[in-house]
Amino acid sequence: MKKLKDYVYISDTKVDILFGQIAEPMLKNITATLGLDLKFIQLSVSGDVGRRHEHRVQRLETVLDYMEKSSGFGTVDQPDSYVKEPNLNMKWGEIEGDVTSALFFAGITDRTVVALGGSPKHLIGQNGSATTTASHSHMLLKCLRGILADNEKRAASRTLSSDDDSLYVIEDVVRDMKGPRESMEFVAKRLLFGRIQRRSADQVIDKRVLLATPLYVARQ
Repeated sequence: MKKLKDYVYISDTKVDILFGQIAEPMLKNITATLGLDLKFIQLSVSGDVGRRHEHRVQRLETVLDYMEKSSGFGTVDQPDSYVKEPNLNMKWGEIEGDVTSALFFAGITDRTVVALGGSPKHLIGQNGSATTTASHSHMLLKCLRGILADNEKRAASRTLSSDDDSLYVIEDVVRDMKGPRESMEFVAKRLLFGRIQRRSADQVIDKRVLLATPLYVARQ
């Protein structure tokens, strides 16, 4: 029997855009394999909000099945265009910027600092709409920079000289994030990925940093 998922976040906007690009014959094949009713899923895409939410998980499952078969997924340590993570301890919450807010999930593996950001309107149980999307890298970074009051002080520990300190900003916020950790799984679109270096005592710490925006996040 299939395990039920405790979804925390589903981006209907991203899922609908991807769903609309799948050819009809492939949609019929995938939904038949998954035991889903394609007619109702398609109607829900253009229907009212209540109808769309009713079939949001089925649309998501259809899109994920197509992506798995067509191109597959990368991992947080070796990201491709899309990243799939089955289990990562993460802290999460809403961060406020000057013009928008973002829902932010933060975690760290042995090799990579992981940050996921998206619009709070896609939080399960949340109603209303956002006027500015928080799923693009420039808007997410604007939110993150706004909460780093001591950014200049931290710059002294950086060993790489670059005009773009975005990866350092992401790492700062992830390490500073408060609250309990929860085991999460997710699929997310990669936005930024790179390596940073910091001085720590007599050694240089080399770390990878990933910024992505999720299609979904679920508790384990």
